[in-house]
Amino acid sequence: MNILEEIQNCPVEWKELGEVCEIVRGVRITKKELIEKGFPVVSGGTSFMGYTNKYNREANTITIAQYGTAGYVDWQSEKFWANDVCFSVYPRKSILNRFLYYFLKNKQNYLYEISNRTAVPYSISKEKILRIKIPIPPLEIQEKIVQILDKMTGYVTELTSELTLRQKQYSYFRDYLLNFDEDGSGGGEQ
Repeated sequence: MNILEEIQNCPVEWKELGEVCEIVRGVRITKKELIEKGFPVVSGGTSFMGYTNKYNREANTITIAQYGTAGYVDWQSEKFWANDVCFSVYPRKSILNRFLYYFLKNKQNYLYEISNRTAVPYSISKEKILRIKIPIPPLEIQEKIVQILDKMTGYVTELTSELTLRQKQYSYFRDYLLNFDEDGSGGGEQ
């Protein structure tokens, strides 16, 4: 049996997220406390709010924006400050952290759907997140799933970087080769 068949045929137990993880809200930090370099401050957006000289969360933590881009799931690979509009998600023993991250990332659109879109800024409640059902395969299967998805994520990152470099290269040569002077001389001068 190949790995995909093994994963498809493994037994799973369905549980609510509240049974397999804990969600903790961050702690407020003000813009006055931000500095140019340091630990990133994760808030309610898709990018960092800024930086601070302290942290309140360890590396390898799942975050979900509570306000702003409510429901946005991210993986924090370094120590960081979770602001008060950011949830940190901590799995219990029956589930791997990275497996939980991939599950939540796969539910990204659903998290957006269940967020309160009438409030400004948008918001999502911890209770709604904790009621989401998640399949819990055996830990060995979770590890295999994580290995596959980590590898694929690495490929996507490499290809995205390569594409960005190729686009810059294309722009340079296009501009260089098509820059003709009005006096009739050829391209190349910028």
